[in-house]
Amino acid sequence: MTDPVELARALNSRLCHEFAGAIGAIDNCIGLITIKDEAVERIALQLIRENTGKLINKLKLYRYAYSISDDSDNISMQEIIELSEKFLESDTYQVKLECTFGNSINIPFNISKVLLSLIIEAYSNFIKNGTIKVDLCEDKSNCYKINVKVTSKTLKIDKSKSNILLGKNLESSLTIYNVHEYYLYYLIQKLGYKLYSKINLTDNIVEYIVETY
Repeated sequence: MTDPVELARALNSRLCHEFAGAIGAIDNCIGLITIKDEAVERIALQLIRENTGKLINKLKLYRYAYSISDDSDNISMQEIIELSEKFLESDTYQVKLECTFGNSINIPFNISKVLLSLIIEAYSNFIKNGTIKVDLCEDKSNCYKINVKVTSKTLKIDKSKSNILLGKNLESSLTIYNVHEYYLYYLIQKLGYKLYSKINLTDNIVEYIVETY
């Protein structure tokens, strides 16, 4: 099993890496405002607003995906959709989110953590534009099935990461680039869920299925 301290350190490094670019851009723009040129100031303020928005959107989703939670709490499906859509708007690709949640209005926090982590994982497969389809079903026994399907004309498939998700490549060196897969694998194991992954390169589809049965 991966050392939990190393996992925490790698996850912290990944988050710092994620936020460093936007924070650096904001810092540079603040410096431009002091030039006292109206045209430059307008551009700088616009960039500050854009990068601040990106930071906030990512931070909100990461707070749910990576935080310590009490599963007695629930989160609304509407909030999950809003978090996911704003997260997907925070980068350069145009990714469409399509969601089907059946009769579920609110879901347990741990289910939402897995779902949002799967959306982060799904997004990592994109090179250009595409679609993420989310289907969540709850049966009469309050068991859930989560299906997240990625479709795009061009996909970036990292088989070593896929193997980590399935528990097949856990001897790989832990880095900021694969720590999310380690985190998601151990989260699902701790909760007692099952994860399946399907890769169809012919049709450019990657699919993640989680069952709580």
